[in-house]
Amino acid sequence: MYFCEEINIVKMKESIKLALLLCLLISSASFTAAADEASDSVIIHDPAEYISGTLPVMYITTDSLKPVVTKDYYITGKYYLDANGIEGYESIGSPENPLPLSIKGRGNASWRLEKKPYKIKLDKKAALMGMPKSKQFALMAHYEDWRGYLIDESGFELSRRIGMSFTPKQEPIELVLNDDYVGIYFLTQNIKVDKERVNIVEQDDNDTIPENVTGGWLLEKDNYQDSPQIVLPNDFKLWFTVHSPEVLSDVQYNYISDFLSKADSLICSPDKSQALWKKYIDIDTLARYYIVSEIVENVEAFSGSCYMHKDRGENTKIIFGPMWDFGSSFAHPSGNFSCWIFEDEPAYVHNVWIKELVQFPEFQYKIRKIWTKEYDKLVDGLETYLHDWAYRLRPAGYSDHLRWESSGGHDIPYQSQKHITRIKNRIAELDGLWNLKNLYDVNRDGTVDVADINDLLTKILRYTGDQNCDVNMDGEVDVADVNDIINFMLEHTEIVPN
Repeated sequence: MYFCEEINIVKMKESIKLALLLCLLISSASFTAAADEASDSVIIHDPAEYISGTLPVMYITTDSLKPVVTKDYYITGKYYLDANGIEGYESIGSPENPLPLSIKGRGNASWRLEKKPYKIKLDKKAALMGMPKSKQFALMAHYEDWRGYLIDESGFELSRRIGMSFTPKQEPIELVLNDDYVGIYFLTQNIKVDKERVNIVEQDDNDTIPENVTGGWLLEKDNYQDSPQIVLPNDFKLWFTVHSPEVLSDVQYNYISDFLSKADSLICSPDKSQALWKKYIDIDTLARYYIVSEIVENVEAFSGSCYMHKDRGENTKIIFGPMWDFGSSFAHPSGNFSCWIFEDEPAYVHNVWIKELVQFPEFQYKIRKIWTKEYDKLVDGLETYLHDWAYRLRPAGYSDHLRWESSGGHDIPYQSQKHITRIKNRIAELDGLWNLKNLYDVNRDGTVDVADINDLLTKILRYTGDQNCDVNMDGEVDVADVNDIINFMLEHTEIVPN
């Protein structure tokens, strides 16, 4: 009896295997047929009918013309870059001698859009569009940028002007993918540990040596849960994606998790009188990162795509930057220049740290000092730079709009000027709030001079709790405030507020 049952079970297993194999063959055939049907239905936009002739053109052809449909893995192919006679750029490869590369999708929300962004990896390093030699670049679509393709470039240019150690460079091109014109793209340095990009020690995967695991770290405060990722144990969505190293040992995980947890505890402390978190976070780069984020009103600045890094060493700190992804910039209603980026934020944004950090007087004062010091660098020639950037994209923008009906490339002159005006208004608003001259003008006569020192000394001798006299915002009204005014006067001529 048991022997017969065993035979029946064996037959049943064989039947199941055959059924599964049949289903697999049918599914495979259906998938292949669907893929062939999709391939047949693809509309090819002839490059000759679209290319503007005003930008270099990058040609990418995947092996067997496979479509790029995933972010999970690269597919191989060939490329060449035609400088198209544009001054300042060099061609790389040629139609007769294309060079090997790999390509895949990239991005989160942007990957779901009609016009896709990509990540490319060259077989050999190349100085594409005059950028430092590298194998890895991003091809950013900026599909939802209706501001003359200025949103990201505004943030990048301000980042460079304020002195961030590395800011990604992007260069506009037109892209032909598998013989299909896909419009204007921006060849961009992506963020990675490299002497030309994030110049820190590159930490080995799975390292366990205590000294080594102090750095280097390339982290991202993220809106999305990913792996490897550090999740801080609190009620907020504090997810930190680890980009380098890529595979963590327990020693590495415990080190960086403990480091971030200690910083978080001090940042969220109810006592804001002392910025004890400075032991873990560099306050100078934090302030510069925040200033640029406020100028461009990037409501996602401290929530997602918020990169930071730490070099090797027991006493090294987290450095904010590089800056990346300004897609959530200028999100507040036009003309509302008094709204901070951590106010009225979208539901997907979790700006936990910056909401706490701005409550520390020492951080407020650091913002004012850097703003006052770097103000001229931020504004001198900025309008001209942005105008010129948008102007040279106009012809390619029209081509992009012909290719993608929802593209804003046809409206560059109007939208770019509107964008530049908004930035000017935002800077003027912030200057009125942050410029130190407004603190140091103790007697409010419109000039920072000896009269303010005399006024301050008198108030120190007869101090009655007037917080307007605490010009260095350290919680005390004393000689240090006088020294700050004197130093300011030595660095500036007579200053009259706008």
